[in-house]
Amino acid sequence: MDQRMLNAACSGDVNMLHQLLHENPFILSDYLFMNSHENPLTIATKANQLVFVREVLRLRPELAVEHNQDGFRPLDVAAAYGHVEIAAEILAARPEICRLAGRDGRTAIHYAATNGRVEIIDQLMAACSDSAKDVTSFGETALHLAVKSFKFESLKSMLHGLEKVGMVEMVNWADKEGNTVFHYAASRKQLEIVELLLDWNNNTAGNRLDLNAVNKKGLTAVDIVDILAESSNDFHLREILRRAGGYASSEFNIVPERPKSDTERPTNNHLPGEKPKNWRDIIKHFEFQWQRDSPGEARSALLVVTTLIATVTFEAGINPPSYLFEPSNEAIITVSSNGTALLNPNISSNGTELMQRSSAEMAKGASRGDVRHDFCLRMVVRKHKTNRNIKGCSAHRCT
Repeated sequence: MDQRMLNAACSGDVNMLHQLLHENPFILSDYLFMNSHENPLTIATKANQLVFVREVLRLRPELAVEHNQDGFRPLDVAAAYGHVEIAAEILAARPEICRLAGRDGRTAIHYAATNGRVEIIDQLMAACSDSAKDVTSFGETALHLAVKSFKFESLKSMLHGLEKVGMVEMVNWADKEGNTVFHYAASRKQLEIVELLLDWNNNTAGNRLDLNAVNKKGLTAVDIVDILAESSNDFHLREILRRAGGYASSEFNIVPERPKSDTERPTNNHLPGEKPKNWRDIIKHFEFQWQRDSPGEARSALLVVTTLIATVTFEAGINPPSYLFEPSNEAIITVSSNGTALLNPNISSNGTELMQRSSAEMAKGASRGDVRHDFCLRMVVRKHKTNRNIKGCSAHRCT
């Protein structure tokens, strides 16, 4: 981009824009055909230069459709930054742009919901209510993103907008993993948002919120809270869900369809054609996913698990169970010609050093999930006990 055009867009210098157009009448048109990282309209939108944006839209409204190197269009930028007047100018020039998907399949309303831009949400819902139906590449609506981003006011504005246009059923839409907005609120333990959804459901939506929707892992909102519960606040959240009519999936009385033949007969726990859910599926649901989870949260969880494993292993090494100290004849003892008992040289005479070295090995084994660490512990204790007994024999001649 011409440095003078960049400066003009950042500062909103319309006179410089016209001077550049006088020098090169096609300078704005070139941005439609050249592989430029940015265009003047996007830069002016970021800088909130309303007059400059208005003039560029008058001269070249096609620039509103162009996205930058990061996949953001001018309306996306205006929605993310909350520039209401610029968003209005862009919508007036190109109304159809409100539903154009960009990076990760997101449209302007997704950026507004993610960043808590309530005025932009109201503006987009008024100009193009169908934009509420737009979903990302992961199947998420603006409702999902508002909850995912902890934007209470965004969700409240979206619910009000859906009520006005008669699309309240969208609150039950699920993403590609089968998770509804209610699943999102439960998994993030957002008590305030759960209460907002329940209040809206009782007073406005006519009880159309599905409290017991089951995702693709076979989990309801109550199931998720049960799995993730850690504190008293979590149990309080579960009680709220219960009182509102929420159930665990195991409490459902599923009546299967009548089978066509004996070979097609379903089990009592699953619908026809549905694969049984097992614990591996449930664990996989909570595994780290780069596009969904925070690396910091995953790292913290891993550190907690590692610390627990190390603590348990060390405790087992220094305080083994008492039954392991029972007399054993497994040690190999050699009696010399003068009657002195000697320890086999293959067995360490330093029991403490052996215990420490073996405990370290057991810790490594535990971290690898080695199920043989109990056997190793037995052998260490037996050798240590043997050393102690033999020292006593050396002090009192064996006969």
